[in-house]
Amino acid sequence: MYAVPGNDGFDKRVNSVAGLLRLLDAMPATEPPADLTLRTLQRIEERGWDATRATTPAPLQPGAHLEPRRPT
Repeated sequence: MYAVPGNDGFDKRVNSVAGLLRLLDAMPATEPPADLTLRTLQRIEERGWDATRATTPAPLQPGAHLEPRRPT
């Protein structure tokens, strides 16, 4: 039995994405403010950020195992 291959709405999705890209292309591209870095650093200082309290986990060391092995 042969069936006609369907596109499952592929053309409609492609057209939707193309429309979105055209919309984004029409939006004005503004440059970030010249003092953005300075203001960001000032906000960090004002909030009292402390690197010793950072919640980012330490990176895995080479050779480290994600799951400990059971002793045999």
